[in-house]
Amino acid sequence: DNLQRFDSSHVGVSSVTRVGEEYVMWYFGGDQTVVTRGAFKAKGFPLRAGRATSRDGVNWRRTDGPYR
Repeated sequence: DNLQRFDSSHVGVSSVTRVGEEYVMWYFGGDQTVVTRGAFKAKGFPLRAGRATSRDGVNWRRTDGPYR
């Protein structure tokens, strides 16, 4: 189920690089967990690193993660 993935709540991109014939994208994501910090509630923390690859820079394959 996609809601169980480490990046199911939100994602952000940190970098995209070319490695040989592929693009490699490093990103961070948060899950569906809600945490309370003082008077605030937030979903998707802590953030964890993810990785995806692409041959064309448009269509991406995610590496099951979080990536370590």
